[in-house]
Amino acid sequence: TEQLYLNKLDDGKEYTIAVDRLRQKLSRKKPDLIDIQEDIVKFLAENSGIEPHRLQRLLKLSEEEFLKLPPVIVIWHKDDKWTLIDGNHQYVAAFMGGIKQIRVLSASRQEWTPFLVKGYTPVYKGYSGIP
Repeated sequence: TEQLYLNKLDDGKEYTIAVDRLRQKLSRKKPDLIDIQEDIVKFLAENSGIEPHRLQRLLKLSEEEFLKLPPVIVIWHKDDKWTLIDGNHQYVAAFMGGIKQIRVLSASRQEWTPFLVKGYTPVYKGYSGIP
């Protein structure tokens, strides 16, 4: 099974990205460090289906173990804004655990658009694969 990121924009447009294949391509890059932003944590907590049991599992990790997790993935848009497409729980858990920065793999629009999934009709039943 392939992990997919589904997004519905404010204008009603939807797109789906093949996250596993994008991660594989980005894994050749050296991850960057970005500051954890409280406003983004709040947005993710309110809008991204953050599941408490997954947060608790991450919060039990030592900082050393946490920093060994795969980097989160962000994609950049035309308007110089980015979207976190993989690692929402990790981002929120880092903030809750007092970690100030997180490792990230960034994909420019040119890098992520080849991983758009065409012809997929999402069914919005739940988050994180839970119906």
